Amino acid sequence: MGPHKTEAQKQADDAMADRVTQALSADQELYSRHITVRADEGVIRLSGFVWDPPDLVEAERIAGSIPGVTRVVNAIELERNGQGNSPVSR
Repeated sequence: MGPHKTEAQKQADDAMADRVTQALSADQELYSRHITVRADEGVIRLSGFVWDPPDLVEAERIAGSIPGVTRVVNAIELERNGQGNSPVSR
């Protein structure tokens, strides 16, 4: 774990994560219900899962387009037919 954050830094990270989450939710083509967003001083980490390969790229593009985002770490997984941990879906 890194150094402790001030309350203002925590609030700024929460606000950034909220902006990214809202942008993902606003996209009509992307089903983002299962995407989790975390922010750390401008770095956005996306996790969770999507069903379509283009959604992996689109979620990263949307997150990167938000003002103040300096980098996007895309840890979203592709889930097929509910077989998230099968060798076929990786």
